[in-house]
Amino acid sequence: MAPSSSPCSPVYKILTPQEWDEAQQSRSLKTPLDEADGFVHLSGATQLAGTLQRYFGDAARVVLVEICPDSLSADLHWEAPVPAGGRPGLFPHLYRDLRLDDVVQTWVVERGGFRLPLDVVDQAERDAA
Repeated sequence: MAPSSSPCSPVYKILTPQEWDEAQQSRSLKTPLDEADGFVHLSGATQLAGTLQRYFGDAARVVLVEICPDSLSADLHWEAPVPAGGRPGLFPHLYRDLRLDDVVQTWVVERGGFRLPLDVVDQAERDAA
């Protein structure tokens, strides 16, 4: 998908390849965790490393989806992280279905390179908050 022509500060959704395949069929990007919590979990750019390490640490590959918050209108709320666990700052939570039409760009991200200690990733989030 082509990058958006309007500037924005994007938010991101991380999916397994299977979840991405299902989303392309249903045209909705919603995981079982999103269903259970009642909103779609998203991350800002500075929160991605922590989210990847905490929730996708063993995955060989994930799909990173970029969304421009302007398209989400009043349904996007910046709130304390769920589940609570000491991560600083506010996280983007979407209180409607995230539709395939909301997606600006996608990347397949494969495991590789160096893995920073979670304490360092947490410090980066605190510094950005």
